[in-house]
Amino acid sequence: MVTIADPTTGKQQSKLFMENMRVLSVGTEIQRDASGRPNAAATATLAVTPEEAERLAIAMNTGSIQLVLRGYGDPAAISTSGANSQDVLQQLRGGRVVAPEPAPRPVESRPAPRPSPPPPPTVIIQRPPPPPPRPDSVTVDVIRAGKSTAQKFDTTIKR
Repeated sequence: MVTIADPTTGKQQSKLFMENMRVLSVGTEIQRDASGRPNAAATATLAVTPEEAERLAIAMNTGSIQLVLRGYGDPAAISTSGANSQDVLQQLRGGRVVAPEPAPRPVESRPAPRPSPPPPPTVIIQRPPPPPPRPDSVTVDVIRAGKSTAQKFDTTIKR
């Protein structure tokens, strides 16, 4: 918010002129006054664009600025006509301050939601087939004196 003398009327006027600024740090800086004595000055570091920095510099050199906090979840733009000393005095005297009709809030365009990621691939774990059943007999080729004969042995007999 800046408080500055209105060049046409000479009256002080306060107006919100920058909003939704990211505050990087807040602290105290020691500066020297005209006589050289240390003077503690509150400082705030804001993230601004070059154009915003130019407006902020003009506001600092032609008037006084104050930081005003708003709720974190209030992203809507604020449109006010400003306030002057007559508005403040009228309110202090108990009179009603006529507030200008608020400008319609712009429809906030939100980016389309991201499509949901595809489901993870289905992994099918294949187990090896079970071993074949044990045969009930085994055939062995027996060679005697150059002659081959097949002999069958039963495997179901246990010792």
